[in-house]
Amino acid sequence: MQTGRYVLLFLLMTFIIAGCSAARPDEMAGYDMAEPASAPRGDTDYVEAEEEARAVTPGELAVGNIDEVNRQKVILNSRITLEVPTPEESMQSVLDLINEHDGYVSDANQWQIGETRTRVEITARVPSEHFDAVRSTLMDMGVVTYSRMWSTDVTEEYIDLSARLENLKSEEEALRRILEAASSVEDMLAVRRHLTDIRGQIESLQGRLRYLDDRVSYSTFNIEIRPQTLPTAAISAMGFDNFGPRVTGALYRGINLVLNVTGNLLIAFVTALPALVVMTVMILLLWVAIRALRSRGAKNLD
Repeated sequence: MQTGRYVLLFLLMTFIIAGCSAARPDEMAGYDMAEPASAPRGDTDYVEAEEEARAVTPGELAVGNIDEVNRQKVILNSRITLEVPTPEESMQSVLDLINEHDGYVSDANQWQIGETRTRVEITARVPSEHFDAVRSTLMDMGVVTYSRMWSTDVTEEYIDLSARLENLKSEEEALRRILEAASSVEDMLAVRRHLTDIRGQIESLQGRLRYLDDRVSYSTFNIEIRPQTLPTAAISAMGFDNFGPRVTGALYRGINLVLNVTGNLLIAFVTALPALVVMTVMILLLWVAIRALRSRGAKNLD
């Protein structure tokens, strides 16, 4: 019994000591909590600038600029070779078609094949929304001997470049804030060098994006127009087309050829005349000398 009383007394004392040493919530509220020392102004600006320079992911860019990168970026191209009876007229029809669809010609070449045949090559840029209409009309302008259409999807590249551009712009803004807070000339020069490098990368990306926008907005057509060839099994009087002017032209060319050859021979003779005179004099002198030597030899023999 005595031992039980000692155990009970020990437990009671333990509970009392634990209750006295525990801090109540209202007592804790009475104490002041020490605030951490504030960071220097320059460090604070740097931290804020670094937070603003947080990387932008392509997903965030797509959400923030949904109208700019949400739609697919596809470059459309087409090459068509046509055979037509009169390439000159077809060339004008192609130019009218391009103008009608708000396009423009970036390159045009025309070659003369023989006397009456012409070959034309045109490179045109047309708004992409008119691609199908322009291609369909071109295919109906003559006999299509070659046709190719291809596309290049640059959506992934465009989104990647846009995200990189946003990151660089954020980094540039952060560096400008750091430059304003810089206190030494050395730090200012280092930040300016980094800013120059960032600005160069930004302009490079902007140039590439402008190029992609132009290629996506305007599709490219390479159009070749050739004179129509005659079927081997057909009879045609095409060889007598413009017969009179062609005969007259051939006669004139023949006369001009004779005159040109005669004139060139006369010019060559006049050019060589001084040399011929000198050579003639030298030959005469040599002949006289030989005659004199022969005469002297004959006298010695007599």
